[in-house]
Amino acid sequence: MRKGQSARVIEVSNEMKSRIAKAGHCAVTPAMIKHAESVLADMADGFVERARRSLLRLNEAYDRLSRKPSNPEILAEINAIFYDLQGQAGMFGYPLLTQISRQICGFIDSGRGKGPMQVHVIKLHIDAAALMMDKDEAEQCDGVAEEVLSGLKKVIERVR
Repeated sequence: MRKGQSARVIEVSNEMKSRIAKAGHCAVTPAMIKHAESVLADMADGFVERARRSLLRLNEAYDRLSRKPSNPEILAEINAIFYDLQGQAGMFGYPLLTQISRQICGFIDSGRGKGPMQVHVIKLHIDAAALMMDKDEAEQCDGVAEEVLSGLKKVIERVR
């Protein structure tokens, strides 16, 4: 702003604030929280089964990718499955599965290592994800699990 020029203040309406004000000071009730916790508990019961189905789909997609290493549709399918796992795993007690999924999604998104090397890196992450599904939360947080993640990171760093 130049010297001598006046500033203009722009008022922006806050839709969320007005809705909360209409709902009252305690828009979120204990009953609502209890219901949300119940829904999450129901979802958690099915997570392991959904994740195992996702791993089967990943292995099927890997088989197709190994025959057509640079197929963008298969890569997109693998990426989408890992994105789903990434979003859900931490919420249901699989933090390392979240990290593995995030790491391979970043690798695929970067476009590095096209061809056979990319296929190999993807397979390593699929196998590591399957291994983490067989571990409970405490086991995922031990030193071995961290070594697995560290090893996967080193593989990705070496791929150009």
